This record gives sequence, C-alpha cells and structure tokens, in this order.
Amino acid sequence: MPETQLRQRPGEYLCGLAKWHPAWMQRFATTKSFMAVYGLLGTIQAMSYMYFVVTLTTIEKRFKIPSQTTGIILSGNEISQILLSLILSYIGGQRNRPRWIAWGIVFCGLSCYILALPHFIYGAGDDALHLTVEYLQEQMENVTSSYSLVNGSLENSQELCGLKNSTQECESLLLIVPLILIFLSQFVLGIGNTLYYSLGQTYLDDNTKKTNTPLMLSVAMALRMIGPIIGFFLGYVSLNMYIDPSKQPLIDNKDPRWLGAWWFGWMILGTLMVLFSGLIGLFPKQLPKKKPEHYNSHLPRMMRLEELKKDDGIPLGSTLSLNAALDANAAAPVDTDFPKLKDFPKALMRLLRNKLLIYNIISGIFYILGAAGYMTFLSKYMEVQFHKTAQTATVVVGPISIIGMVIGLIGSGVVISKKRPSPSKVLMWNVIVGCVYILGQTSYIFMYCGDSISLQNGEIDNFNTQCNNNCSCTNVAYSPVCHEGSDTTFFSACHAGCRAWDPNSKTFSNCTCIATPDFTSTTAFTPSTPSFLSTVKTQLQEEETQKIINIKSRPDSAPMVMQNTERPIPQTSTQLPTTLKVESQAEQQQNSQEVINVRPKPVLNLS
Repeated sequence: MPETQLRQRPGEYLCGLAKWHPAWMQRFATTKSFMAVYGLLGTIQAMSYMYFVVTLTTIEKRFKIPSQTTGIILSGNEISQILLSLILSYIGGQRNRPRWIAWGIVFCGLSCYILALPHFIYGAGDDALHLTVEYLQEQMENVTSSYSLVNGSLENSQELCGLKNSTQECESLLLIVPLILIFLSQFVLGIGNTLYYSLGQTYLDDNTKKTNTPLMLSVAMALRMIGPIIGFFLGYVSLNMYIDPSKQPLIDNKDPRWLGAWWFGWMILGTLMVLFSGLIGLFPKQLPKKKPEHYNSHLPRMMRLEELKKDDGIPLGSTLSLNAALDANAAAPVDTDFPKLKDFPKALMRLLRNKLLIYNIISGIFYILGAAGYMTFLSKYMEVQFHKTAQTATVVVGPISIIGMVIGLIGSGVVISKKRPSPSKVLMWNVIVGCVYILGQTSYIFMYCGDSISLQNGEIDNFNTQCNNNCSCTNVAYSPVCHEGSDTTFFSACHAGCRAWDPNSKTFSNCTCIATPDFTSTTAFTPSTPSFLSTVKTQLQEEETQKIINIKSRPDSAPMVMQNTERPIPQTSTQLPTTLKVESQAEQQQNSQEVINVRPKPVLNLS
C-alpha cells in the first residue's frame, strides 16, 4: 500500500479515531478485546429489551393503551429491520464496520430517550397525582376552608353514588402523540439492532479462526445474557419507585393502581449506550491476525520504534506520526472501491439461491413468530393469569429465562467448537430442542388460576346495571371492592351501588347491588388508576356536618364556636383514612382478613 494511501485511511488497520491513533491503543486491536466490547454493548442493549418487557404493563396503564395496540406499536422495530436491514448490511459490511456498529448503538440510545419523552410531555398523569398526599391535602384545604361545603345537604355531598356524570380529564391521555413516540422509538431501535447484529457477528467471524468462531460467538452472546438480569433488576428498582418521585403516594406498590417510575431506567440506559458506543468505534476496519505477543507487528516501522522509545522513558506525543514507510509486516492492501447500489440485486440473488440459508431463515421466522410475543408479554401474563404484581412477576420471570439462555449459548458453543459435529447433527439437535420448546409452551394451557366471572349479557366493557343506574358510574375508574358473602369483586364501590363508607371498619354500606340478584361483578385483574378522593371528601363533610348539629343542640348558655368546624390538615399519611391501603385485589389475595366487606349498613340520619 502506498504511503500516501496510508495517511489518508489509517483507520483501516489502526485503533483510533480520525487522525488520532496512539501506539498504546494498538495493543487492543485483538479479537478478544473486540469481543469484550461487543459483549458489553450487547449487555446494555439486552438490558433495554428486558427493561421494556417488565415496564410494559406500567406504560399501558399510564397511557391507557390496550395490549392489541401495543403489539402494533412494537412492530416498528421489525418494520425498520425489514426495510433497511439488507441495504444497511450490504453497504456497512464493506465500510468500517466497528464505526457503523457504534452509530447503531447511538440509534439504540436515541430510542431510549424517545421512549421516555412521553413522560416529560404529559407528566405522571392526573390519576397518579390524585393518589398522593400532596394532592389530598390540597383538596382537604379546599373542603375545610369553604363553609358552604360543610353547610350543604348531606344528600348532595354523598359522592360514592353520584347523581350527575362527571367528565374526567384523563380523556386527554388518549392522544395519539404517545403512541407515535413509542412507535418511533421502536423504529429507531430497529435500525440500531440491524447494525449491531448483522455487522458485529460478521466482523467477529471474519477476524477469527473458523474453528473458534462458534465459541467466540457463544461467549459474546453469553455476555449479552447478563443484560437481562441487570435489566430485570433495574426494572424492579424503577417500578418500586413512584412515577413521580417528588410526591408521597397514598398506596403501596402492591396495589394494582400503583404506577412505577417506568421512565427512569430509559434515561440511564440511553446514557450508557451513547457513552459506550465510542469504544467499539475505535476498532480498525480489519484486525491483525497475529499472535498477542506480536500485536504491533502490523504497524509501520516508525510506530514500533516509538513504542521502544516509550519503553525507554522517552516522552512521546499522544498522536503518532504516520510519515513512515511500511515494512514487510504492514497491513495488506484494502480495496478502496465502496459497494454500489446497482450491484445489490446481484448479491441478493446469490443469497437467495443458497437453499440451506433460506431454509434456516424460514426456521428462524417461525421461531421468532412464537417467541417474540411470548417474551414481550410474559411478565404481563404472570400479572394477569396468576395475579402477581409487576415487581413480583419481574423477579419470577427474570432469573428463570436468563439461566436457560446462558446454559444453552455457552453449552452449544463449547460442544460445537470441541466436538465439531456435522451439519446434519446440528440440525437434528435444533429439531429436538424445538420440539421441547413447543411442549413447554403448550403446557401453559394447563397451568392457570381459576376465576369465577359473572358478567351481565357477557359484556366486559359495560358494568352498569339496574341496581347502579342512578349512580352515574360511567366515568368512575377502576377501584375494586370485594363482597365476602358472595365472593364477588366489583369494579368499584360505585358499581356496587354503595352510598356510605365507614373508615373504622373499612367497609362500604347501603349497597343496592348486593340486595338484588341483578348485578355485575368480575374478578378480572385489570389494573388502572382510580380516583377515590370523593370518598374522603364525603367522610370529611359528614364529620363537619355532625359537628354543626352537635353545636346547635347545645344549651343556650353554650356559645357557638364556628372555628371548631375546621379540621387540621394532616401532615402524614398515617392520619388519612385506611381505605387507601385495603381497597386493592392484590392485598385481598394476600391477606383474607384485610378485604373490604361490602354489607348492608344503615346510613346515619342527620335530619
């Protein structure tokens, strides 16, 4: 290779960036170093995937996204890979692949920021903020400071079963902007995944002995499997943090209305990807195929002389001079012609004529068809089918999935590298493992927790019946209550027709739907964020009204002290009604002694 060409394109065989190629960095131009960095980036990328899996239900609850819509949105990842994978792999495969991989990781980091963007646009949401001490104290100030609310009629203040429909502000959450942002993040992620997988594995294969390639790839993939473990842990920590960390929630993380800080992990993952993407971009276009003790034998002679001077204590600049002729051990010439799009159809046809490759691709398509949805919604399946919280599902699913992946990757890599089985034996092994996989998936049909569901006319989207028609429960959010006598769970106290609440016994009373056989009930564990402030406000108004009645019934000699009608604002959550902690189905299943008893109870007559 001419000296002038070396000056123009030193990055083809030297570690560094642009014109910066220090001699000390050239010792890392090895396959092991690349595998370590490649595995590290794969670990971070796998963290992001598993973090998305464990936070998926929280995102759906926050933005009221049904699972069917979520599946369509997540297809953005595959759409970008289908549209761009062939072109990017063809062009990037003949360029500086490590730098293209680095740009792919940058795209992955950008997708993390885009996915967290809806939180910074829409915030925690009104429903989540209504479940905080700060919001309740603000509302209690409004209630206690207004005498008209206290002096109003008790009938108008009973808001458990209201007489008028209320318009909820959560309708604004149905905006299409969050859906577009989530889809865009998946589309950008698909571009990054394409560059990482297609170029990274081929680069490792081209710079490794063919007999060592399976082991190298398995080790790199095994390093990547550490990511899901950390991703599950990060998801567990984030979901145990309230969606707005600056607020003090009134409920705990076992309540189905709990919303964790799903956005927190995306900021961490995006930052890690952007920072570490530069490491892999420092590798050369080609790795020297020399022994480790001769790591610098591919360098120009002057570079090796500078290394010797450095060992003797002679100071050197951080940038190496390239004004030296190549010796016999210099890197081999590299074709400077870049791939052209007009040659792409010919290259594609050569691949399509490879029957073994096509059959293997078809096999992978069917595998992904079954595994993609399974892995994505596995945590949600555990939550819904086995009534687990998001945090518990994360702990159960994470370790079991990762252990099998790590054993399979490392075990298969070692066996193939040492035993070197024939292709037919490898294919037969894949068939056997695939059959076991199918049997394992089929076994889920026989493993479930039975639910006794009672729905009027079989309509799951309509819980209004004759017994609660006058309650205007259309806009009441999910806040489940349980009737012990009939073992029935109602969508909310409003749907049970309840008109009174006793904070001491933690029971709703005067429930019209209990006395009649025509009622709607469900044990479906469909979490949402309800608004139950009306219950607390009603209780406050009842107590204030009772104080006024007691004042009026005193002897004439007793002065009427109106300031007694004002309640001090509680400063801690322990002073608030305990209904906020026992209203969920999750605690109902864990402790049968703490469930809410919905039973007829006379309402205090204040007339």
